[in-house]
Amino acid sequence: MAVSGNFTNCNCGPDVPACANPTEPVATVGLCLTDGTPIAVTVVRDCAGAVTQEGWIDLTTGLYTAGPPPAGTAACDTGCVDTVCVQRCDDTNGDGAADQTYSELWCVRADGTATLVLTYQDDPSVPYSPASPVDCEYGCPATETLPLCDDSGPFLRRYTWLNGTAGFEDFELDGVTAHVVTGTVRTCAGAGSPDTPCEAQTTPAATLGLCLPDGTPIAVLVTRDCAGTVTQDGWLNLTTGAYSTGAPPAGAMACGDSRAFELAGLLCDVDPTTGDVLGLVLVEYEYNVDGSLASVRLVDPATGNTYTLQGELRHCPAGVAEQPERDLVLLCDTAADGTVTTFIRDYARDENGQITGHTDYLLDGTPYTAVGIVGVCSEPETADVESWPLCVVDAATGVTVARVRRETVYDGSGEALTTRLVDAMTGAPYTLPTGTRLGECCETTREAVCVTPLLPTSQRVVSNPGNNTSGRVDPAWTWGMTPAGGRTVYDVAGPAAWTTPRPPGGGWVSLTPSTATTPLPSGAPADYYMVTAFELPDDAVLDATTIKIDTLNADNAVLGYALNGAAETRTNAQATWFNRPPYTETEHRIAGAVRGTNLLAIRVTETTPPSSGGVLLDVTLTYRVPGAPEYWTVEHRDCGTTTYIDPDGNRYQGGLPDGYMACGGGSGGSAAPCGDTETLVLCDTAADGTVTQFLRRLTYDCTGEVATTVDTELDGTTPYTVAGTAGVCSSDAEPCRNTSTLLVCDLPTGGTPTPTVTDTDPNAYVGGPPTVPVPGGAAALWSGGSITIGPDPAPGPHPSGVVRTMAATVQAARPSCDTGTAHVKLSVDVAQLGPTAACGPTGWLMLFNGTTRITHQAPPNNAPIGWTGTLTVEADVPAADLAAGQIAAVLGFDTYDSCDGITAARTSWQLSAFTAETTYDQAGCPTQVLANVVTDCETGAVESVTYTTLDGAPYTPTGTIGQCETAGGGSCCPEQPCPAQNVLEVCRCDDTTGDGSPDKEYIELLAVDCEGNLVSIGTYSPDLSAPYTPVAPVPCEAGGDAEPALGVQAGRVQLAVGDSWSAATTARLQSVTVTAHTGPGQITTSDGTSTLFQGETVTWSTNKEGDALLTGPLTITAVSGIVTVTYTRGVTL
Repeated sequence: MAVSGNFTNCNCGPDVPACANPTEPVATVGLCLTDGTPIAVTVVRDCAGAVTQEGWIDLTTGLYTAGPPPAGTAACDTGCVDTVCVQRCDDTNGDGAADQTYSELWCVRADGTATLVLTYQDDPSVPYSPASPVDCEYGCPATETLPLCDDSGPFLRRYTWLNGTAGFEDFELDGVTAHVVTGTVRTCAGAGSPDTPCEAQTTPAATLGLCLPDGTPIAVLVTRDCAGTVTQDGWLNLTTGAYSTGAPPAGAMACGDSRAFELAGLLCDVDPTTGDVLGLVLVEYEYNVDGSLASVRLVDPATGNTYTLQGELRHCPAGVAEQPERDLVLLCDTAADGTVTTFIRDYARDENGQITGHTDYLLDGTPYTAVGIVGVCSEPETADVESWPLCVVDAATGVTVARVRRETVYDGSGEALTTRLVDAMTGAPYTLPTGTRLGECCETTREAVCVTPLLPTSQRVVSNPGNNTSGRVDPAWTWGMTPAGGRTVYDVAGPAAWTTPRPPGGGWVSLTPSTATTPLPSGAPADYYMVTAFELPDDAVLDATTIKIDTLNADNAVLGYALNGAAETRTNAQATWFNRPPYTETEHRIAGAVRGTNLLAIRVTETTPPSSGGVLLDVTLTYRVPGAPEYWTVEHRDCGTTTYIDPDGNRYQGGLPDGYMACGGGSGGSAAPCGDTETLVLCDTAADGTVTQFLRRLTYDCTGEVATTVDTELDGTTPYTVAGTAGVCSSDAEPCRNTSTLLVCDLPTGGTPTPTVTDTDPNAYVGGPPTVPVPGGAAALWSGGSITIGPDPAPGPHPSGVVRTMAATVQAARPSCDTGTAHVKLSVDVAQLGPTAACGPTGWLMLFNGTTRITHQAPPNNAPIGWTGTLTVEADVPAADLAAGQIAAVLGFDTYDSCDGITAARTSWQLSAFTAETTYDQAGCPTQVLANVVTDCETGAVESVTYTTLDGAPYTPTGTIGQCETAGGGSCCPEQPCPAQNVLEVCRCDDTTGDGSPDKEYIELLAVDCEGNLVSIGTYSPDLSAPYTPVAPVPCEAGGDAEPALGVQAGRVQLAVGDSWSAATTARLQSVTVTAHTGPGQITTSDGTSTLFQGETVTWSTNKEGDALLTGPLTITAVSGIVTVTYTRGVTL
């Protein structure tokens, strides 16, 4: 609505005419905070010109703040008065020499300071981060731009010189658009010719000191032609370095110009009928570049958004800035059907505290209207709260970061009301942080472990050192038809169109002093090997050897490489062609390393010998030797995770990081040493007789000798130094142990490895018309995805049709034991998509070994549109060929055909769900061994398990221990019976004369099995020297010399919290063992009361010969956790 006349406030007094100069808010822009944020300072003056209100607005957020602006506020930076472009050089490969160039754009300000605005190479919109800036002394380019003319007119040629080699690029006169030469290039003609440049060449110029409406400084780029006409090319954001074509955005002006807009002071939106203030408003005036008023906008001072007027715009009444008090109360609305809705009532009060009204909201802030009886909410009755302890675990490391409780609250009826997480210590609500998960609380144990760092040494070998072009003999490489090499290689220049850039300090080599021909046999394609030698010292860790490839290109291509005849690593052959960019591979491990001389053989293929050939190579082999041992901490958690912690506290979950190995063990991530480890509990006896227990951890090497010894305290981590004499801790009694021997098998592993499927050139298997490889290969299919091929147009020179082909090699790691045979199974889903039905045979899935086809399967002839099916091939292959990657899958499908030479059959095919399964035959690989199991006589707990060969020699399992199986698949022997836990001697009597009275004694041996049953082993003479067969067993006469047969009976009690057990309840007590499991207990003896700590075990027994029984007082009580009592007592048999 329109606003006219004098504004009035809410005091409803008589209208008072406004003064001649009414109060007006004025905004001053062009000011910035110390961090560069643009602001507007607003000032309100009364009729006398005195300041009555002052504040400032953040122009980036629209937030208004009362009072003067922060200290340090000043005029905004006016930007750059000039820019300077500086060329720099970078060393990206670490050899100390410059190999890349880049540019720096600097902003020169009015005070003479310079600020780096942008770092880039070719495209200013793409930032560049130099690896290692160096002086541009060697290899940095020099450039010069010359105007030239061709048949189409003038253009610019930019010359670049690098290492004495010149190159150039052609551009239109704008210096950006690429120019294509038409006709003959020449210097432009003299005066009067259309090609004559004007005296002052056209040059782009930058206009500085301009800013966008938000204060961002920019530079406007213009070009003036010979006639003086100015063309605006674009503008550059001097804050980000981003370049944009065309004119800058509307509103751009000189930096610091305050004409952009002004903000009026704080006004009120007033209801003209009631006088209520409906909202606070700022008036924003926006001006054109010429100073004329462009627009007026009402602004919400809290958000900066446009404000919609509801009443009339007036000066705010006195006290309106002081918001009336409001009370928030949680109430409940009970409907007629008993439904209860919880809501918030917001009471409004006037300046005197009187309630003037209220507004109701739901808990999410949505307006609400009560429908029933409003009252105070009653607290629900809860019957129970169940709590479960849980741990908050870092999802990446598995480390527990907090302990919480999951609580479920139930009402009086037993229904669950809510489930919540609370802090286990404080009970406060807990929110699961991002990157964590809930899990069981795992107990953690730690021990020291010896770790050896691996120190690397690299050897780089480049072809043609020094980039010699004279045809000299290359000093580092030889060649041959076998991986042994040995024939001379020559340094050559290589055609200009071949792979560039050359390796730093290297160049092309050829099999002859020129690249014209090769000494390969003519005819069929031929493979040969480029060979170089590396030396590894005697202490090198062989499986830590790595290779890095910076260049691997050849005419025609490089197929793969291997070290010392090990399995070949295949390359992406197409990427190694002689006219492609340098083929690279990041550093990775390579198998086959030996100590001493190592031969690296690179397999190169020449498709049309003896045509021209050349090779460009730059490889680095790195070996590693053990450094000084370090002592790390290994953290075991009972929920299955293992973490290694280095001396600096860095954590590595699951194994050692690359570059480290266990002392005496394998490298990089292999935590297990070559030999076994053993931890002993020993005692350190000082001179004064003090005995201190400690742990000694022995690590054995592959020969069984002790490699390292580490002493720690009983916590397994704190180092311990022996102060006295170390020895075996003494014990009052030797523990009772039983030993049993089981026949088991060491079962082989690795028989079903996951194969590696690598895209390769199908022409090696089914080349020649009408087959045409799928462009770009079929890597997406081999990795589990899908591809669609065809349809194709008529093939032209091959009217018989077009068959699109693709191929992949299949390689699988070979286990340590197999029969020499492996099984390969391939499958792929196929769908015929049309647009026509197929014609005749339509395609195939083939399985190759090398270049020999083994088997294949094809879809049906004349496959109709919509046909789908799965093609499957499988066969047995030599295990060595599968491990070497010689097995291949080859697919081919018609995409154009004509059975009658007239009607075209154009088909497309969707291929998906490719799978490859490999299985090595490991029949006969399991090894039979003996497992020696030592158990505790009393508890039956397994104390140790050791393994030997069938002839008793020590044996270390290499696979998984399990039951042996016969050729038919069943167990090779029946299940082993439970060994006897104890053997008792019982005196018996025999009546040999038949008079009914005992006249001869003998001994019966009774075994106590795992379930406590007595089993007779046999009867023997009293001295157990020979078996004895009783004639007529009779009871031994009471009162005679024969002693009663005695035995020992086992018992066990589990005490819940608050329960007790007393020795007085058990007669003829022999031994007692108590253990506190989940909380402490209490022990009462003749010495008084003591605490049984959680995890502690205490034993009492009649160890000395002649002891009759164990006497009390002895009482065990479970205080706050479960306690078990295990005891034995004497019995008469």
